[in-house]
Amino acid sequence: MLVLLLACAAPPADSAARAECSPRAALPMGCGDLDCDGSADLAFAQTENAAGAYDATSSVWWGSGFEAGAAGLLPTLGAVDVAAADLDGDDWPDLVFADVSDGQLRTVDSYVYWGGSAGFAVGRRAALPTVGVGDVEIADVDGDGWLDLVFANRYDGGSAASEDSYRVDVYVYLGGPDGYSVERRIDVPGFGAAQTAVGDFDQDGTMDLALAAGTFWTDASWVYFGGPDGWSVDTRIELPTYAPEGVVARDLDADGWLDLVYANFYDALDLDIDSTVYWGGPDGFDPAVATAVPTHGADDVISADLGGDGCEELVIANAMEGNFAELGFEARSAVWAFGPGVREPTLMHELPTVSAAAVAAGDVDADGVTDLVFANRYDVAGEAAPAVSYVYLGPDFTVRRDLGVAAAAGVALVGGQVGGR
Repeated sequence: MLVLLLACAAPPADSAARAECSPRAALPMGCGDLDCDGSADLAFAQTENAAGAYDATSSVWWGSGFEAGAAGLLPTLGAVDVAAADLDGDDWPDLVFADVSDGQLRTVDSYVYWGGSAGFAVGRRAALPTVGVGDVEIADVDGDGWLDLVFANRYDGGSAASEDSYRVDVYVYLGGPDGYSVERRIDVPGFGAAQTAVGDFDQDGTMDLALAAGTFWTDASWVYFGGPDGWSVDTRIELPTYAPEGVVARDLDADGWLDLVYANFYDALDLDIDSTVYWGGPDGFDPAVATAVPTHGADDVISADLGGDGCEELVIANAMEGNFAELGFEARSAVWAFGPGVREPTLMHELPTVSAAAVAAGDVDADGVTDLVFANRYDVAGEAAPAVSYVYLGPDFTVRRDLGVAAAAGVALVGGQVGGR
């Protein structure tokens, strides 16, 4: 998933009067794309190979045709997400893969592949311990100028019938001139965290952390508010959710406050449920005034400026529809518009996908228009890895390119940045 930095900002002079969209600052990408040739590239996190083994490879698809060559195949361990940024300031974007399992254990390393003129290689990667991780986000959480890595650890591999198996800390690896290490890690209490979002939700100058609790053991997700002593359970709140797989923070109604969008996956046996927008403001997030967005087994959510007007739409990757007795893996993913002062969604596009696990946005073909890339994970029966993921070309998304990517669970679009998480 393509991740954008949510920088702290002072409260606007008149939040109520503000009625225009504002652009965000993107994460530093160095030269712009993975091989510095000026064309946008794609990185896919691939959970398993054709034989179903988690000890597989993820892939990089080079721009100007999107061909996956041998140099673009990177060993991972059940990778479920990928994020990109220039982490070490050498002008080359780096890749971070969130690895969930080697097929047996959930306590496996996730990998940072360092970019460079020689490309990516196993000999130039860092291994960071994670626990059944579901997602990785990149942000400068401590404001020291170095990018940090937030791993949403989700499940320790114990009994699925025990909620304790999902009470796993989220790991925040702090960046610095010497890279990342366990010694420079913050552990934040989590509960089945499938994804996280970072931003200054209360505009106090410190970063806050929202967790998406992707487990049936709870009907609420946690939001940690930052302070002088960091994130504490004493300043944590709960928001009602339904096993969300994703969360994103963005000012959808252009009032100067970040809003939280949870991509709800299921409620009991039902997959055709609403996702939820919690509106930010000086009084915090109020569930009584939340907005529902119709979704179908939502697996990821991003925001992106698809119309080129500075306002961002929500793009939701819908993984499946129906219920667990009759699953449908050909659920359509959707684009929803809000805008200045607008808190009711308008459906802009419905796009056919197959078990869509993730979505990224950016200018794939260098025509100045935002495109969408969906990572499809399973086949139409949910039994095996699909042969393709999809690139939908903007602005009307009627033209689709298919990429032969197996078991794609995450995607990062590097280069052509015009929107994203």
